[in-house]
Amino acid sequence: MTNFLLIVIRMASVPAILLSVLFFVLILIDVTGNMLVCLIVYRRKQMRRPMNYLLVNLAVADILIGVFMLPRHVFHHTFEHPTGTSGNYLCKFITGGVFIWLSAASSGILLIAIATARYFAVVHPLKRRLRLKNKHVLWIMVISWVFACLLTVPSMSAIVYSPSKDFCIEEWAEWYPKRGHVAFVFAVNCLVPIISMTLLYSRIIHKLWNNHEQVTNLVQYARLKARKRVTFMLIVITLVHTLCWSPNYVLYLLIFCVPGFYYGSTAYIITVLLVLLNAAADPLLYMWFMEGFNRAIRSVLCCCHGNRVVGVPTVRKISKTPVELGFSTTVDPN
Repeated sequence: MTNFLLIVIRMASVPAILLSVLFFVLILIDVTGNMLVCLIVYRRKQMRRPMNYLLVNLAVADILIGVFMLPRHVFHHTFEHPTGTSGNYLCKFITGGVFIWLSAASSGILLIAIATARYFAVVHPLKRRLRLKNKHVLWIMVISWVFACLLTVPSMSAIVYSPSKDFCIEEWAEWYPKRGHVAFVFAVNCLVPIISMTLLYSRIIHKLWNNHEQVTNLVQYARLKARKRVTFMLIVITLVHTLCWSPNYVLYLLIFCVPGFYYGSTAYIITVLLVLLNAAADPLLYMWFMEGFNRAIRSVLCCCHGNRVVGVPTVRKISKTPVELGFSTTVDPN
């Protein structure tokens, strides 16, 4: 085993090895953190809520991203990629990154669904039939993954291994409008989610931060504060996703539309690192903003696997009186 590692190190350059180590560290954080998220929601009854189920789906997509980056960006120094038909099939299912794109498409749908659920919960709280329920989550899961598969199938069929570039590339048939397909993927996976979530969260922000006439007592104040915190977390997650994925989508568009851009370039590696950084950051953001995830993850990491209830937010003491906060001390019965 030691001799094998020494041979691998001699064959690969020092920057390439360091880059692989960086990928491996981020993948480890990604897979471990998102598996903890799934485990926590599965084991803690208090965490089994519709919104958390959507976050679990995001975690599954992030895990797939990390797993399928391993052969392409970590272990590629340790084996010689086969050529011919076997090499092409290996690209389509393992080393070509197809399942990374599939996870990205599913994540976009899930983030739009989360923003939409938050919109109805905040802007139209009295319309109970529009609230997110478990049956809605099931349909969202099915639609997001089926849509992602349909969107990814054409790219999977076009991916082949290029021995000259030692990389998996897309070779489209002459009759297929590849630029139209790439533009469609860019619009659906990048532009549509950005525009949709910008409009939805803009309306939510206006409702929460600029509409205080209905806040008349401490209970409503606490509820408003909790809604702001959850909304802020979801906005941060969406913003990080957009900033990390947009460069990769833009580069994908440029590869087929502008000469000089290609798979495997330094710019391409940087965009892939950003994608992996987003997958690794998501569970850290849950832990930072959500008290339930925070306490549960610390409990798991400390090997405290008791039956203690986790998921109930810590009660913060308010030192000021209702009058000092500007609220009425009487509760409106309506």
